[in-house]
Amino acid sequence: MHLIETELFQLEMNVMLIDQRISAPANTMVNIKVFSDNFSADGAIHIDYKTMGQFSRQLRHIYEAQRGTASISGIRDSKNYIEFQASTDGRIRVRGTLVAKGNSGFTQELNFENGFDRSKFAAFVDDMNNTYGIDEEAF
Repeated sequence: MHLIETELFQLEMNVMLIDQRISAPANTMVNIKVFSDNFSADGAIHIDYKTMGQFSRQLRHIYEAQRGTASISGIRDSKNYIEFQASTDGRIRVRGTLVAKGNSGFTQELNFENGFDRSKFAAFVDDMNNTYGIDEEAF
């Protein structure tokens, strides 16, 4: 599990390889839990596992360069995404959308936006890079 946690925001990401064929286009499911202010949502996105390496490199770039964006979105679930952006005040902004069918059978959607100090981002970036910092040439 990969986690960012502040007083007003929490993001949990659990990544599961669901198809051992690394060439399958949607071989990985990322389960996401977001708690933003008084709102929360659970959702999932289906991605190509190689996307996690690209995402982790983007995260490292915005942390080190203090500029740019890093985003991840689903192949099948086109509305679900998370985006991190470095802001000029040294903070990290995060926003996204999670859509899921609830237990009631109705579709639920959460659009969220929050921000936090760059120091809260360091452990998350390190964790992502240690886990997914793969060499693109290996694929």
